[in-house]
Amino acid sequence: MRRKVKVFKNSTTTRIGGALTTDREIDFEGIFHGFGTNHEEFESNAGNFTIAVVENPGGFVELVEVSKIQFIDGVFDEALNWADPVAYTKEQLDVFQAKAVSSDPIDVS
Repeated sequence: MRRKVKVFKNSTTTRIGGALTTDREIDFEGIFHGFGTNHEEFESNAGNFTIAVVENPGGFVELVEVSKIQFIDGVFDEALNWADPVAYTKEQLDVFQAKAVSSDPIDVS
């Protein structure tokens, strides 16, 4: 099931009084396709980390640090465009998820 996300360029955390606040600058809104893994090589070894696979508004896929995404309410489906998930039953959302890997048309009736 693909969902809409906000992707942030960077964030700044500051302490105001006793509370921490985070200011984030939005880079773009896109479609989340799933999680994956990536790695970074160092002189002595490599480190693996989780990434989010996000389609940007231009249709290009970007690998984004998971700490830089925020899910936005709604489920995306080509046949229905952006849809409010509360408008569908759990069974219908299960069909969306099952069909996400299939090329068969989705019937939500």
